[in-house]
Amino acid sequence: MRQGGPCLSNIPMFYYDPRYRTCRHFIYRGCGGNNNRFSSKEECMSECGEEDSEESEEEEEFTDPCTLPMVKGFCRNEVWRWYYDFDTYRCKRFKYTGCLGNANNFATYRECASKCLEE
Repeated sequence: MRQGGPCLSNIPMFYYDPRYRTCRHFIYRGCGGNNNRFSSKEECMSECGEEDSEESEEEEEFTDPCTLPMVKGFCRNEVWRWYYDFDTYRCKRFKYTGCLGNANNFATYRECASKCLEE
């Protein structure tokens, strides 16, 4: 999520937009905001960009997300999410960094449980 901050500076920066899988330009105000902030597009893509995303997407389409490992990602955000731990047969919380995760990543416990826990 892009957050410019509350101050009055006008610093050109880049943030990673997972929806479009690219880094986008924004004006940082100099304070506040979050860690999804980079001084260049190259730095942003190096930290968060996806390589061979078409292949990995195709593989995940045919893979049960509940059998995938937990992946924290490689960006700088920290958002609490849920994943299914295949070894313990439980949904567990983890801190997701906002990009480069996989399909074993759920917004709520209920979503994880409904997808992965047998009734």
